[in-house]
Amino acid sequence: MIKNLRISVTFQCICDKCQKKWINSSPKVCPQCKSSNWNSDSTESPIIDWYNNLTHNQKNQGVTVFQAIADNSLPTAKSSEMEVANIFSKHLNLKKKQTMTNGTRSSKWF
Repeated sequence: MIKNLRISVTFQCICDKCQKKWINSSPKVCPQCKSSNWNSDSTESPIIDWYNNLTHNQKNQGVTVFQAIADNSLPTAKSSEMEVANIFSKHLNLKKKQTMTNGTRSSKWF
């Protein structure tokens, strides 16, 4: 029987600013970024400004998370997608709907 088996896990910071790796700690944000009060405020303002500058027609057609990421030059990471979706729902009060465009299903926010 094996006793006291210890497994080391390497995590990478999701903030996309430092790209640091560490072992056996919180898997979300590295200790240095956590101590510097890392938050999503740096993304909220540009996304909200971007949406407010869209035309009425563009808003009626719906927007995607990927449009917001591409137009604001954000990193294409899952954390960015989740952060933008959170801004759409919590700050802009948009609702997500499944749409079909040219035979392709996508999620658009209205």
